[in-house]
Amino acid sequence: MRLLIVFSFLCSCSFQGIGQQSSNLDSLAYQNLESAERIRQDGNKLLISQDFHGAVQKYKEALDVFEIYGDSLRIAKCYNNIGIAQMSLSNYTEAIGSYYKAISINKSHNNYDGLVGNYINLASYYKNQKEYFTAYSYYDLAKKAIFKSGNSSRLPLVYVGLGSIIGDPNSTESNLDSAFYFYNLALNQYVLSKDSVNLAQTFNNLGALLFYQKKLDSASIYYNKSLNIKSAINDKRGIIVTYLNLGNVYKEQGNYGIALDYYLKGEDLAVEYEDDVNYLDLVTNIIKCKIRLGDLEEADSLFAIYNSLNDSIYNEAKMKSLKELEVMYETEKKGRELEDQIQQTREKTRLSYWSIGIAVAIGVVSIVIITFFIQRQRLLQRLRDQEVDRLQKEQEIKELNAMMQGQEEERNRIAEDLHDRLGARLSAVKLLAEQGGNGKELSEMLEASIKETREISHNLSTDMLTRFGLANAIKDLISTVNASNKIEGDFTTTNLDQRLSVEIERPLYYMISELINNTLKHASATSFFIQLTKDDEDNSLSVLYEDDGVGFEITSVSMKGMGMKNLKARVEGLKGKLTLDSSPGKGMHVMAQIPLNQNSTL
Repeated sequence: MRLLIVFSFLCSCSFQGIGQQSSNLDSLAYQNLESAERIRQDGNKLLISQDFHGAVQKYKEALDVFEIYGDSLRIAKCYNNIGIAQMSLSNYTEAIGSYYKAISINKSHNNYDGLVGNYINLASYYKNQKEYFTAYSYYDLAKKAIFKSGNSSRLPLVYVGLGSIIGDPNSTESNLDSAFYFYNLALNQYVLSKDSVNLAQTFNNLGALLFYQKKLDSASIYYNKSLNIKSAINDKRGIIVTYLNLGNVYKEQGNYGIALDYYLKGEDLAVEYEDDVNYLDLVTNIIKCKIRLGDLEEADSLFAIYNSLNDSIYNEAKMKSLKELEVMYETEKKGRELEDQIQQTREKTRLSYWSIGIAVAIGVVSIVIITFFIQRQRLLQRLRDQEVDRLQKEQEIKELNAMMQGQEEERNRIAEDLHDRLGARLSAVKLLAEQGGNGKELSEMLEASIKETREISHNLSTDMLTRFGLANAIKDLISTVNASNKIEGDFTTTNLDQRLSVEIERPLYYMISELINNTLKHASATSFFIQLTKDDEDNSLSVLYEDDGVGFEITSVSMKGMGMKNLKARVEGLKGKLTLDSSPGKGMHVMAQIPLNQNSTL
């Protein structure tokens, strides 16, 4: 294709003057770029219709032309969309390579809108792979790019991603309440923008959170909201997932017949759209329902289908599910066979009491053995839990001892300051007064004593920050606030392993204290959240502060208050940027970005 385009250039330039050649080349370039753009748009349509192979082909055709003319931004768009299509085809290596090519181009042109999409796509991949730390990092990069671009329309995607990370009950960072908070932030935005696709997905995620919390009735409400939207927009693949989720709710409630209906509906769609992964989950749960409903013959035939699925879709969790399913099936099957044997014995011996007694004895022994093993497992689990509790308590005791030792050292230092510095000066004042010293000397010595008192007081107020650093000082402040039991504060850090310079830590501490004070005085909030994130790439620190209070209308008048003036002055003093978002009933959201190299600006 490239040779054809070059050949067309040569033909158009033959036997013409220089001015005419330039005009024809510009016209041809424009036509070729327009044609390539139409091909790229065709690729977008194929991507939406889920013809991923066709979409990749179209994007590569358009890419050939864009690369000849050096249209960098369109090249980046092609690479990003190739990544999306390849990811849908499970070609992960090719997909990630395409994303990184797009990122390199967008970075070189400061195209923050493009970077937002690239980072979110990579974060979604790593989230699905359960690599939550990497996923969180890319969501954080996406959020920074959103603020730099000034376009917050895709901020809900970041909220949904963060919610799904901390909403995973198997994650070490699991916090279902915080996940619910992030999902609701996204939900409000999707309702306003009437984004049906993402609205349905967010309802589904909220249903999953409630399912994990065993709030099954509430979970089914959100799942049905998701199903209604997906049905309206004909999202068949999304409907498969929702059918699976609704089946899980009813199965958990013991309504195996209703659960089976949903699983069978999902199975039909999974076969139609070749969704092997969800098909495997659906067949697994169909087998479980069949076993519970006593249909062993049907379960047996489905079990053969289960075992014939391609090994490439198995992972460790699926293999574990298979083992559990085999045990469940064999146990139920043996139980049925035992009943059949008892029935046959009863018929052959004409209700022989001895045979019945033996069968009952076998059943009792089986129950005793099973009960023994269950109790043994529970005992082992309790012992493991007790060991974990013991280790946690030991760690808490160590931390408490360290804190008490630090407090004792601090008390000794304060006592020394009072005795050696202030006490000595006051003793001199007393001696001078007894000896009839003149008023000027007494006044000077009293002034020096007052100055000494101020210095000791100042040392007391900043000592926690100076000795233990910003993170520990904030933790101590939040611990004091939480002790009131009227509001709950939460604080996290990311990549903040080392101390910052005291010139940066002190203004940040005062800024955060000002925000907390504002929340306590005016917000009527029940919780607030603080996050510090260090970005090694641009050597900056991001400060996020949020509360769920009454909020306020941002006007020029409200921004002139003493608190807001102090806040803005501290951030500007650190050469940083401040973003504040609030509205009545929506709480307050503050983002500050501080350069750690104070010789440069963001």
